[in-house]
Amino acid sequence: MSIPPQPSSCMGFLRQLMPWLLLWGAFLAFGIFLRMNMPWDGLPELHGLDYGGHGIVFSDYRWIAVANFRHPLLGLFTAPLPLFGQRLLAHGAWPFWIFLLTVFAAIMTVAAYLLHSILSKVVGMGRCGALAGTVLFVSFSYTWLLAACPESFPIACVAALLVLRWGISNESAANGRIARMGWCALAIFNGGITATNGIKVILAFFAVRGITRKRVYHVACLCAVALIIVMAVILGRYAINWFAHGAAKANLSDGWTHSFRSFCHGLDVKTRWSLIANFFSEPIITHGDPLAQNHLSRPYVFVAEHVAVALLYVLAVAGGWLGRRHVLVRMILSMFLVDFLLHIVMFWGMDEGHIYCGHWLYAPAMLAALLPCMLSGWLRRGVLTLLFVLAGAIFTFGAYQFATGGYSLGCP
Repeated sequence: MSIPPQPSSCMGFLRQLMPWLLLWGAFLAFGIFLRMNMPWDGLPELHGLDYGGHGIVFSDYRWIAVANFRHPLLGLFTAPLPLFGQRLLAHGAWPFWIFLLTVFAAIMTVAAYLLHSILSKVVGMGRCGALAGTVLFVSFSYTWLLAACPESFPIACVAALLVLRWGISNESAANGRIARMGWCALAIFNGGITATNGIKVILAFFAVRGITRKRVYHVACLCAVALIIVMAVILGRYAINWFAHGAAKANLSDGWTHSFRSFCHGLDVKTRWSLIANFFSEPIITHGDPLAQNHLSRPYVFVAEHVAVALLYVLAVAGGWLGRRHVLVRMILSMFLVDFLLHIVMFWGMDEGHIYCGHWLYAPAMLAALLPCMLSGWLRRGVLTLLFVLAGAIFTFGAYQFATGGYSLGCP
């Protein structure tokens, strides 16, 4: 009896790689669309993101050695970008921007792949559920914006997903030597990109090991120490600027001092709630005007947009509650705790809070995708269908905002 020919391993690999290549191409095409419709001189902030690259690519080689409190090792990690970028820029603007857009589109493609890998291969929720979570993540407006802006947030998003991937795949060997070395490397990588993200790795490590009374005390102590360090850095930067420039120019520091002043002086209740609403809604479905400073929450064009965002968080909260005993949920919530304390409680950076979504944007998609795993029968199938419909609606609303947002307006 003849044996039917089996597909080659190379063809199987290409078949698995093809969706991610298509996603990479879509991210790149979107980035080129933005680049073609934005001014070439005096690059503005695009939906609050620094379209000029946050000092990553438009700086010289000395950026590698610059001490930055918020991003202590970011210049070292992104050293190849200015090294190659400066040479490409000598041949024209387009080769330089194609290189940048290709790199950051690849970074967000890796983020989507890691999310899919966590949900399918590690959690074991099945192809349909993993696909629903991945499609939901890709449908978010800021997933596309992060793929088109040379910022630190796409790198932070990949770093956070690496923590989840490592933690859940090494759950049974959390105390092994290799596992501990991996945790240390991830702490250095995440903390080097953004200082407070190093605390997330520590909390995720405790979430993997399990929660006992003793460990709850340790986690609480770590959170308190993290908050003390953050406040000390804010006051330290303010003191440095005060001694260097005098009291009149002390506000020339970066966002730390500005955020500390707004936090100390306080805001009225209406403004605070508006900033919090913008913090959660803007990354999901962005507003249309790319050059507007969308610091305060504004009404969407359609009521259905509010409904879609609210439904997403309802599903995410339900998935988090029903799966609260799962190690992945514990890791996600412990990592989001840092963002919650930093932005919602301390109100740090909330004048542009939505741009920090790169640190937690994966969370609502993954928690919502975990909800069907806790259900069965027709209810499971109904929630899965709802996730796909919701992802399509969010993507459609976001595409409408991008299409009608006036990207050819130029700098204000």
